Amino acid sequence: MSSGGLQGQFNSSPSREAVDAFVESAIAGDIAAVTEFLDKYPGTINNKNKDGWPALIPVAWKGSTYMVELLLKRGADANQRDHSGCTALMHSARKEYREIVELLLEGGASLDVQDNSGSTVLTGHAHQGSEVLAMLEQWPEKQRQRLAEQAAEHARWLKATDCSLGTQRPILVPRPFNFSGAK
Repeated sequence: MSSGGLQGQFNSSPSREAVDAFVESAIAGDIAAVTEFLDKYPGTINNKNKDGWPALIPVAWKGSTYMVELLLKRGADANQRDHSGCTALMHSARKEYREIVELLLEGGASLDVQDNSGSTVLTGHAHQGSEVLAMLEQWPEKQRQRLAEQAAEHARWLKATDCSLGTQRPILVPRPFNFSGAK
């Protein structure tokens, strides 16, 4: 659907047809239409279409890396579930979309979400022996290392800017300006 197809459907909150058109535009990879919709309705990115799909899930299932990235940057919930309880992470892991799996993990997708049958991405959606399953199993350690690196970088920054607790310099606060002219 072109961005012109969404025009005229905007009001204070989107109609069911506008949400359906938004999800279809995302699936089709129509960046202009998706951006137009989200600019008009920024709080509706996780709305579901008539079939119960938020845009992120079918886009991840389709393998559209750039659209997954756009939706995540615009605030899509990486843990939202479809009618069977599956998340975008589960669908993309099953299809072996490594780059999308990584984007979803960085976007906050949880390894612990269970589908309606009780399976998680690790226990029922990633193929045994696959590169994606190995990546998923290593993700918690990778996150721990990333947080440690961020903490070390923050400590270096504090030291470089002389803002660490033991070496703070006094802060000079200017006196308020007197508008009345009285001294």
